[in-house]
Amino acid sequence: MEEVTGIDKLLLKFEYNAVTDEGRIASDYGVPATVLKYYESPENRKTIANGFDNFERNIFKKIESVINR
Repeated sequence: MEEVTGIDKLLLKFEYNAVTDEGRIASDYGVPATVLKYYESPENRKTIANGFDNFERNIFKKIESVINR
């Protein structure tokens, strides 16, 4: 595997459905897909967060406290 460039990111995507550190942490906690998308799309975070429903917003607040400890 060391000879194949980029395979590690592909394996992370398959395992966590995320490639960022924040996304992997959120995935470990089983957050909704929209919250995971927030962490995987830094350029669209504001738009994604504005679309959260009450449940997603509640989960987001909880996972933010874990990620930003």
